[in-house]
Amino acid sequence: MNPVKPLLCFAVFLLLATPALADTCPVARDIAAQAVKDFEKDRTRGLQLFIKAESLCPEPEYAANLAMAYWRFGAGDKAIEAMEKAVKAKAEPQWQANLASMYIDAGKNPARALSLAEAAVKSDASSPRYAHIHTEALLLAGQNQKALETIRAAKSKWSSEKRIAALYDKVLDMRMAEGLKAIQEGKADAGMAVLSGLTFDPKGARTHALSLAALGRTDAALTAAISAEKSFSGNGAVKGLRDEIISKEIASMYAAFGRGERAQSVARAKALHEKYPDAAMAKEGYDKLFAAFIGDASSIDVPAPLARNRRTEGSGGQADALIETIWSPAQDLAPPVSLEKSELVRNIPKVSRPNPHAVAVIIGNQRYAAQGRGIVDVAYAERDAAVMKKYLVSTMGYSERNIIDLTNATNSDLLSTFGTQGNPSGRLRNFIRDGESDVFIYYSGHGAPGPEGRAAYLVPVDAHVDYIASTGYSLDVFYDNLDQLPAKSLTVVLDACFSGDSAGGALFTNISSMMRNVPGSRAVNNALVFTSADAGQVATWYPDKGHTLFTYYFIAGLSGAADVNKDGRITAAELSAYLQREVPHQARRGSGREQMPVMTGDPKRVLATLK
Repeated sequence: MNPVKPLLCFAVFLLLATPALADTCPVARDIAAQAVKDFEKDRTRGLQLFIKAESLCPEPEYAANLAMAYWRFGAGDKAIEAMEKAVKAKAEPQWQANLASMYIDAGKNPARALSLAEAAVKSDASSPRYAHIHTEALLLAGQNQKALETIRAAKSKWSSEKRIAALYDKVLDMRMAEGLKAIQEGKADAGMAVLSGLTFDPKGARTHALSLAALGRTDAALTAAISAEKSFSGNGAVKGLRDEIISKEIASMYAAFGRGERAQSVARAKALHEKYPDAAMAKEGYDKLFAAFIGDASSIDVPAPLARNRRTEGSGGQADALIETIWSPAQDLAPPVSLEKSELVRNIPKVSRPNPHAVAVIIGNQRYAAQGRGIVDVAYAERDAAVMKKYLVSTMGYSERNIIDLTNATNSDLLSTFGTQGNPSGRLRNFIRDGESDVFIYYSGHGAPGPEGRAAYLVPVDAHVDYIASTGYSLDVFYDNLDQLPAKSLTVVLDACFSGDSAGGALFTNISSMMRNVPGSRAVNNALVFTSADAGQVATWYPDKGHTLFTYYFIAGLSGAADVNKDGRITAAELSAYLQREVPHQARRGSGREQMPVMTGDPKRVLATLK
C-alpha cells in the first residue's frame, strides 16, 4: 500500500492517492483529486471536498492535506487541529515542520512549536526549510541567542539560500536591538555584553563600536572600529567606521566649545589628534578649535558628520534606529532649555501694551532622534521657541492663554492645530476672533523636500526619514489653510530649511541637488512670511549664542537692533534688511555656508513698537 502524500507546502496540492484498506478510501482519493482542481477556482467548494475526502478515509495523509487546505483558506485553528491529527498518527518530518510553522504564524504554543521543529530537523538535517522553521520556533520561545546561533550555522551551510540569509539578518538585528535597548534603559554593562558577542558580523561589529562611543568610551570604540575595519576589510558596514566615530567625537567637542567648555574641548581635540595623527578630521578639528580658542572667535559651527547608510543592508532596521536614539551628535548640542543662558532674554523690551485677542502658535521641534526614525535633533529649537514666546508676551502684549505651545510637535499636533487638506478647522482657527486677532506662527525645526522634489514639508518629531510625504506636514496644506483664516493680520516665521540638509547633517543621502531646491516661502493673504534660508540652503546654528542663527537675529532685530531710524517702530522692511545683512555674514564666518533669509508680504507693516 502506498499512502497518500501530503501537501509539500501551503500552495501545492498533490493529486495522487492510492487505495487504502478502508472501503471508502478509493472514493476519497477521487474526491481529493477533484478538490485540488476546485480549490484554485473556488476555495469554499474545494475545502468542502477536502473535508469530505478526509471523513471517508482514516489515512493521516488526508488529514494533512485537509490541514493545508484549511490553512490556505484562512482557518488557522482548524488547520492546526487537522495537522495535529495527522502528526499523532504518523511522525512525518514535513508534517511536523508544517505544524510548527502554523503555530509560529499563529503565535501560539511556543513549546509545542519548538518540539515539532526540533523533531523535523533531527529527522532530516539536510533541509534548509526545517532549519528556517527551527529558528523561528526558537524566536517564538524567546530563545533569541540560540536562534542566532542556529541561523548563523544554517547561513554557513546554505550560503546561497536567500530566505536563510534574510532570517539571519532579522535575528541579528533583533539581538543588536536587545543590547541597544538595555543601554537605553541604563543597563550599559548588560547591553554591551550582548553587543560584544555579535562582533563576528560586520553589522554587529559596527553597532558594538558605535555603542561604545555613545557611552563615552571613545578609546575602546576606536580600537573596536579599527579591529572591525581590519577583520572585514572592504565591507560597507564598517568602511570608514573609525573616521565616523572621530567625526562624531569632534562634533561633540564643537558643541561643548559652544557651551563654554572651551579649554576642555581644545584639550580633548589635541589628545585625539595626537593619538590618530593620520585622521585628517581630527587635525582639522583641533586646528579650528585651537584657533577659535586663542582668537576668542565669536562662534564655531558643527561640521556635517560623515555620510553613512542609515540602515545596513538586509537589516530589520531596529538597531539603526536605536543607535540614533542612544547617540545623536545633536543631543550634545541640545542641553535642557535654560533661558538664563540666552542674552536675548536679558535684552527683550518690556512694553505694557496688551493685545488681548492676539493668538500665537509656537513650535520648537528639537528632539527627533529619541523617536528612532532616522532624523537628527535640531539644537536649540526648544530654547528658540521659549525665548520667542517670552518676547510675544513681554513685548508684543500676547496673553499666555492665547499661545498654543507645541514643544516637540507630532504630526497629530500639527494636524489638530492647522487642520487637514481643504479643512483649516483646528485649534488655531478656534482661538481666532474673526477680524480682530493678530496671528503669529513660529516654527523652529526640520523642513524637508518631498520625494520628487516638488513639495516641501514641516517635519514633526515623529516623522520617518524614509516616509516624509506621509509622515510630514505639507507646507502647501499649511499655507493653503492659513490663507483661509479670518485673522486681522498674520505673521509666519519658519526657522527651517527645505533642502534635505541641516546643520546637524543630511536628513537624506539619496536625493539630487535639483530636489533640494524647494522654496519654503510663498505669498499668503494678509500675511508676512519670514523664512530662515533660501531654496537649497541650510539653516545654520549659532552655538556661541545658544540659538539657531536666524532666530537669534530675528529676535535681536525685533528688540531694537533693526530700528535703523530709531523711531521705536520695527517695520518688516527694517527687519528684513537687518536679517539679510547679519545672517549671511555670520553664516559664512561661522560655517562657510550661504544662508539668505527671505521675506514676503507688506514691507511697511509694523511688527513691533518699542515705546
